[in-house]
Amino acid sequence: DFPLWDGRPATVLPLTINRRSGPRILDVANELAAPLRADETIAYDLGQRLLRAPEGTPPGQVETMAFSSWPEELEWVVNRIVAAHETDVGAWNEIAVLARRNADIGPIYSSLLDRDVPAEIVGLGGLLTLPGVADVVSTLRLVDDVGANPDLVRLLTAPRWAIGAGDLELLGRRAKELARAHSPWADGDGSLEADLSAALADTDPSESVSLAEALTDLGDGPFSAEARERFAALGDELAMLRRHAAEPVGDLVRRVVATLGIEVELAAVRGPGATVQLEAFLDAVADFATVDADATVRGLLAYLDAELEHGTGLDQALPSRADSVKLLTIHRAKGLEWDMVVLPALCDKTFPSDRVTDNWVRAAHALPAPLRGDAASVAQLEEASDAGFKAYDEALRAENRRSEDRLAYVAVTRARRLLVASTHAWRSGDVRRRSASPYFLTLGGDPAPALQHDVNPLSVATQAVAWPAPVDLDKVARRRAAASMVQRLRDGAADPETARREVSALVDAAPHEVTTRLASWEADVTTLLAEARNARRRTVDVALPESLTASQVMLGASDPDGLAARLARPLPRPPSRSSRFGTRFHEWVLRHFAAATLIDPDDLRDVEDDTRDAELREMCRAFAEGRFGEVLPAVCEFPFSLLVGTEVVRGRIDAAYGPSPVTPDGYEALVVDWKTGSSPPDPLQLALYRLAWAELNDLDVSAVAAGFYHVRDDRLDLVDNLPGRTDIEALVAGLGR
Repeated sequence: DFPLWDGRPATVLPLTINRRSGPRILDVANELAAPLRADETIAYDLGQRLLRAPEGTPPGQVETMAFSSWPEELEWVVNRIVAAHETDVGAWNEIAVLARRNADIGPIYSSLLDRDVPAEIVGLGGLLTLPGVADVVSTLRLVDDVGANPDLVRLLTAPRWAIGAGDLELLGRRAKELARAHSPWADGDGSLEADLSAALADTDPSESVSLAEALTDLGDGPFSAEARERFAALGDELAMLRRHAAEPVGDLVRRVVATLGIEVELAAVRGPGATVQLEAFLDAVADFATVDADATVRGLLAYLDAELEHGTGLDQALPSRADSVKLLTIHRAKGLEWDMVVLPALCDKTFPSDRVTDNWVRAAHALPAPLRGDAASVAQLEEASDAGFKAYDEALRAENRRSEDRLAYVAVTRARRLLVASTHAWRSGDVRRRSASPYFLTLGGDPAPALQHDVNPLSVATQAVAWPAPVDLDKVARRRAAASMVQRLRDGAADPETARREVSALVDAAPHEVTTRLASWEADVTTLLAEARNARRRTVDVALPESLTASQVMLGASDPDGLAARLARPLPRPPSRSSRFGTRFHEWVLRHFAAATLIDPDDLRDVEDDTRDAELREMCRAFAEGRFGEVLPAVCEFPFSLLVGTEVVRGRIDAAYGPSPVTPDGYEALVVDWKTGSSPPDPLQLALYRLAWAELNDLDVSAVAAGFYHVRDDRLDLVDNLPGRTDIEALVAGLGR
């Protein structure tokens, strides 16, 4: 595209030296990229230029393993990560698990936490698969739509409410009864006309079935007493949240989290660090609300659905520096690298995916290819016929496979020293065995271990399973004992010293991980108590900011407590009438001197014939006819920064003059502050302006005159005996005490 000056082709410099990965890893990367190098659609010749490592680079290692089931693969992946951390890889944050789908990240994350491996999910899509976050999203759907039945079933069957199958079936029956009672079909007289009217009014009565509505109107059904109590509690909870549906979406999400008690539950089950991922989700919601100031719950849910469905990085999350295993989709791994990279679930039709989502002939949501900005580089429908549609679909599938090949190439080349790939044949619910991905085979994997079962081993019932899942009685007993101790202390029924001895005995008998958790709780409680004590103090220490305005210095000199109050709780203040008047006058003066010639005040823009503007017009006329009207200042509305001790004081000089007709005899300069109101001026303001102008122009401060010019009266009041630098430094230093 860009030949040399004499017409010869430019020299092609291929990027073939990879300084990240070992030669063994690059060998499999080159093999994965072979179809891309052979692609006839590439306009320039890549030839056989393959990636290679510099001489002396350690070879690197590629490992593969196949399993019969997904749970077996999960267990092996976690064990391999732990083993690598103990031997080959030093830090946890040098290990990454790259998944093709968001749905696989949640189970891997939970498995790592079960082994006490610190882990971090990078990106919103992976967070949405976590049970706690999923509960929040389900609750938001029910706040937005009372017909979100699948989400309600999820909440009802979760450990918090633990509704059994019998009560759930009764709830469904009651919801159908209510739907029929509210349907226009229920009011017809059986005639054809009545049936047609009902059909036009409500095409599908079953769509109005709402389990959420049935929660608050159970009728006389044979529900268990526990179910009635829990249904009523959940109904009241959802009703309360719906009353807050109009508040900012970020506030609503935090209200849902607090109502569900998820933070407390996560901390109790997995320790204080378990809430990190929930906090990351809340941060993502806050980012969404920042982009769209009018964000709604429905808009947020649509955004979350798009991220979960497509998973190509609507959010731009990056891994933190925390020492934890990073879990993310391959799309987000571009540009990143780790010592060890794990590629799990390398199954055919999962990776490479065979989903074509942009066939606009079949999918209404897809943008027609001729209208796309990259229309010249994507497949196009040649003719509207069966043969044309088939050819177009095949072209899109080929295009999709090239995209998957590029993604595989990216995934493999993220590893520096160790690349681990795994696959499986069966997941729960599968009726057909999964085949190993061609990428797994290219990496040298043997799929034979995954083929030992012809029937899904996860579908074979080997024992009875209770539903809802039974609670952990030991955990419940520990929580009740702790709650009982707290209650006894609150009621004064237990002596604090006795309670401390009981706690000490529990700690001494607890395993190491429990004592570690208790220590972290104690640190948190100590911090919270310190904050509470500070909140109750009558006096609050307020630190000075890194810089002060001239107005703040003046306020601090006259009213230190007032300055402290404003710094402690800065609030926007509505501009006063006189302040707005002064601002408009200063704008006019700036334009007046910018033109360097007198202008008619009647030509002022945005001036209307009301009383206040007539006053402004008169003020401008008085200035133009006064002593400063025809004298051009050295500067006008001049910003300055003045270092006073350790503080930077910032301000804006109205006007400064060098030797000129308006400068008093015996002075080299004059600093003036325009006065348009009746409030008494503060000499400290002039002192700051005078000191700043003198030091900026290498003048002795005594050679600079300073005064207030009262525009209405054409009167200049020079101020003598202004404080110098030593006095001003002492004043500012006193503000810090």
